[in-house]
Amino acid sequence: VVGRQATDGLELGEKVRQGLLLAREDIGFLREGQQKTNTNADILRSDLKARGEDIKGLRADIDDVLKVAVQNLQEKADQALLGLKAINLDHEKSKKDASVHRTWLQSLDDGLKATRCDVEKLDSTLGQQGIRLADAC
Repeated sequence: VVGRQATDGLELGEKVRQGLLLAREDIGFLREGQQKTNTNADILRSDLKARGEDIKGLRADIDDVLKVAVQNLQEKADQALLGLKAINLDHEKSKKDASVHRTWLQSLDDGLKATRCDVEKLDSTLGQQGIRLADAC
């Protein structure tokens, strides 16, 4: 019985030793897996940081482009506004000139009417004098 217990004890010890060896291997595999996971996490962090910096750079570039575009559009709007103001001033001047010309044409028309009246009077006077002259002869 003692020999058998010793053999059983040895077998049990061997099984425990084998279990411990397997556990060590498993722990080694877990360590390797954890190291790979940590390495992958570090790579991902690095990639995310680089992408974040790229995005910040892109945002800055887009902001610069937009600022230039807005500035160009503002300049065009200012030029268009100045053009409209010039057109408005020209229109006002044209209205004043048209008013002056209308007044001048009205005075010419009044003068023409007065001249026609004078011509009619002169024609009437000449007609009467012609009749008198014919009667006198």
